[in-house]
Amino acid sequence: MEDISLWMLIFAGGAIGLLGVFLAASERELKKTRQEVEALVAQLENNPRTITLDNPVESQPVDSVAVAGTPAKDQELHDKIAYLTSELDTSRRSAEELRSQRDHLKSSQVEILELRAANQQLEGEIAHLKGQLQSAENRFSAAQDEGQDAANDRTKLESEIADLKSQLEASHVQIGELEGARQQLADFESRETIHKNEQKNAEAQIAVLRQEFFAAKEQVQELHATHDRMVELERLYQNAKHEIRHLEEERSHWQERLAGGADQRRRGAMLRQQLDELQSKQAALIERQQQFQNDLAAAVRLTEVPPDGISDGPVPPA
Repeated sequence: MEDISLWMLIFAGGAIGLLGVFLAASERELKKTRQEVEALVAQLENNPRTITLDNPVESQPVDSVAVAGTPAKDQELHDKIAYLTSELDTSRRSAEELRSQRDHLKSSQVEILELRAANQQLEGEIAHLKGQLQSAENRFSAAQDEGQDAANDRTKLESEIADLKSQLEASHVQIGELEGARQQLADFESRETIHKNEQKNAEAQIAVLRQEFFAAKEQVQELHATHDRMVELERLYQNAKHEIRHLEEERSHWQERLAGGADQRRRGAMLRQQLDELQSKQAALIERQQQFQNDLAAAVRLTEVPPDGISDGPVPPA
């Protein structure tokens, strides 16, 4: 932009110089024409009959030829004066136009200088704005980097949230499984209660059988019936052992299931305590059954009539 202003200034200076040359030449031509016109006017005033363009101050004798050519020369002279006057007016107008153009070019030169100063000021402002733009671009780049970091953090957080959701769903599944385990444990406790009742019934039956066995010393005929009852008791005992084994397997299974839930340790401890109590009760029951078997075997040996299907040795614990 500064180069364009410089070229405009050079072009304006050249145009002003060229117009000055044209103006000087026009002024010289105008002065020359004015001198010729003034000389012709003076000649007309002094001797209008002998004035010519080629020899304006020369006087010739008046003869018939000169007198005959005077009107034509006067007309030519008047035409020449009118033409020169028109040319003079044209030159004056041209000179005025050139002066006005010179003034306009001077004002244009001033405007160009002002424009150049304004251009320099604008260039300074542009440089300042470029600096601000560069600073803004740097801030924008930094903001983009921060936005990229924020996007990475957001992606990481979304991944962590997805992991937490999956863990939560897995926890819900585990809670459902634990609820099912608790329900099954309740069923197990219910079956255990039934088993305890059966054990009590078995103990009552064993007591009855003991009474019957002691009565069998006096009534050997009733020994076979007692034997049948003992067979039934043995069957119940075997069923009880089978049930105890099944319950122990279920207990082991649910102990393994409950051991996997870290958030259910307290409940598992309570369940283990209950299972330990159940084991102790089962051990006591087995011990009583073994004692009963020993007593029964001793009673059979006392009667010296060992019934079939009842072994003399102790029953191995379950």
